[in-house]
Amino acid sequence: MITHSLLNKTKTVTGFNRFSRFILLGNNIDGFVNIRHEEFVNWEDFTNRFPEIYRNIRFAGEWSLNIYQVPDNYKIKYQYGYFMVPKKGKMIADIGYM
Repeated sequence: MITHSLLNKTKTVTGFNRFSRFILLGNNIDGFVNIRHEEFVNWEDFTNRFPEIYRNIRFAGEWSLNIYQVPDNYKIKYQYGYFMVPKKGKMIADIGYM
């Protein structure tokens, strides 16, 4: 379960396998975010490392930070020439501006 709170809005996400691999993808849509691609071996690894990543995030303009549950042999593809998504995977959460 993810509970994310920003500007008095709370989002809780459930329905994923906590033993599978997770990735965090940062996309610069019309701005900047200093995270591009982070990989986590399981949910415990994600919950241990994500708070530090979130504290050090730098962004400006329009950006997106997506958490995906992916298989072990995932590949990254680009939509619209710049937006990174896994070929196979389930989006767990989307944090971003616009």
